[in-house]
Amino acid sequence: MLDAALGVFSRFGYRKASMDEVAQAAGFSRQGLYFYYKTKQDLFRATVLHSYTTRLDAVKAALTTKRKSFPARLVAALDEWVGRYVGSLGPNASELVEASGLLASPVMKGYEARFEKLLAGFLSREPALMAAYRAIGVSPIQLAQSVNATARGFKDRSETRRDFVVQVKTAVRMLCLPMDPRVASEIKK
Repeated sequence: MLDAALGVFSRFGYRKASMDEVAQAAGFSRQGLYFYYKTKQDLFRATVLHSYTTRLDAVKAALTTKRKSFPARLVAALDEWVGRYVGSLGPNASELVEASGLLASPVMKGYEARFEKLLAGFLSREPALMAAYRAIGVSPIQLAQSVNATARGFKDRSETRRDFVVQVKTAVRMLCLPMDPRVASEIKK
């Protein structure tokens, strides 16, 4: 139901999306949807929470996979967290972002902090990387916040998810240079 709601909100924006459209997309009756969510605001908040939970779970999976290199895991995590919806939102994307900020800001801020803490833990496991950044006074959380902000900037500049990933790969190659140039070059365009 929440995945269907996310699709409807993404396509129409918060204001234009209706409970009828969500119910139809989810295969529920309107009355059935109202059984779970009394208002469109309640449904929207639950949808935002679901989206953030799903994305954070995907980030954890990306960072813990053993089949990929350190840079590839970092790119995958940033793609799941920031790039997932690049190019897929409808023409009402700015209105949807505004509604998210108004109706779900505490949820978003809490998950953003959890993501950055998770990312800081991942980055701190790479001794050569952290030695280089600690030497210039940058802590793991500061590095994670900078990486996240960089990815968000790329999101705003990208028309497609593929464009986003290409740009993130460049940033990750630069970030990983203190480890070993060969490690940084494992991520190609």
